[in-house]
Amino acid sequence: MIRKSIVSMALVAASFLPAQYLAAETAQNRGWANDTVRTAESTLKSIEMVNTNGGPTVVKALADLGKAHMDALQYKNAEKVYQRAIKLSDKQFKNIKGDFRHDLLQRVKLMSAVADAQMKIGDFDNATRNYERGLQIAKFGIAATSPEVKHLRTGLVIATARRSIPGSAESLFKQLLASSERASGFVSDDIAMILDNWIEFRAYTRRLAECEDMAARLVDVSKRVYGSDHPAVANALARQASIIYDAGKLNGKSRAAEVLPLLKRVLQIRVAALGANHPLSKKAEENIKTLMQEMSKPGL
Repeated sequence: MIRKSIVSMALVAASFLPAQYLAAETAQNRGWANDTVRTAESTLKSIEMVNTNGGPTVVKALADLGKAHMDALQYKNAEKVYQRAIKLSDKQFKNIKGDFRHDLLQRVKLMSAVADAQMKIGDFDNATRNYERGLQIAKFGIAATSPEVKHLRTGLVIATARRSIPGSAESLFKQLLASSERASGFVSDDIAMILDNWIEFRAYTRRLAECEDMAARLVDVSKRVYGSDHPAVANALARQASIIYDAGKLNGKSRAAEVLPLLKRVLQIRVAALGANHPLSKKAEENIKTLMQEMSKPGL
């Protein structure tokens, strides 16, 4: 039972939370990530009241709201908002005036953002298409060495790997990690993205022993990229806890004592960022209780 609980905690998709969740406000639902979403929603409404026909400022406000949803782990909501921004941007691009390159860059960033959200919810087919579309748009005036184009390429390879057979995927991940390390060093959001997807892929194929060092590195990279209190760090810690627990079970040993402090930190981050009543916070609390019950049994 505990294995199912911890794995689901690590991989549960916050994207499936209903949009009206944020409307059901109580004091304990508050958290800095949810506050950021509320602020972005309020800003968007104010801008839309002034720009009734849409415009660059509306697209920017939508992109900011999408980013806020991503930070709050609301990936489905983020995808919907980014799709709205892309639709409006496409409409504007047909009558483009002014800085052509700026509009191109905005569109490239939006394609990258929606594809990233789709990766988070496991929609690798649409993510692949949107990474490819972003790269096609970039050809009209964005340098191949730009961070935006590099991220699109990284995302495309990861999406391709996630859709591949195990042997091919391993080769793709190895090559991508090596090239990303050469290009941007050992700490970047792209490195975190590669590690997260590679670990999930390996865990799915039960290659747990190979995941432990990678999971520890993912936690370290996530802290340095996003900050120690970011929900992305909680996700990385949750994944590390899942890997350690399952690896112990696979070898017939309990490693609950190693897992417990990781789960406590997951709960601490999620309560602060998402609120105590957020489903992911509740799930983390449930996992701690279940693990402690297991640890109280004789022989553990």
